[in-house]
Amino acid sequence: MDKQQCRGTEELPVRARMCALAVVTVVLGVFGCLTMIIVIAGLVGVFGMIASIVAVGTGLIALWQIRRAVGVLRGRGPAMAGMVMGCIGALNIISCPSP
Repeated sequence: MDKQQCRGTEELPVRARMCALAVVTVVLGVFGCLTMIIVIAGLVGVFGMIASIVAVGTGLIALWQIRRAVGVLRGRGPAMAGMVMGCIGALNIISCPSP
């Protein structure tokens, strides 16, 4: 007996899903950059510094996950953008401390 192929059973291309940590990295990076512009009291500067450092860390983890899951995860660009914004935010907060 020959095997019959059913119609509609061919595999559909799977779209890669966005890495959640890449999105978190962008959000934290933007927050870190905004706090360098809008420093309201010294406490916001501390939150911005923490957010910037966490953005760099989560960006590294997101890039590692994306590279490890080839074709399953996407978001390399947002992860790198968030890391760059996190670095800029951390450097500006360090170099220009609030009065």
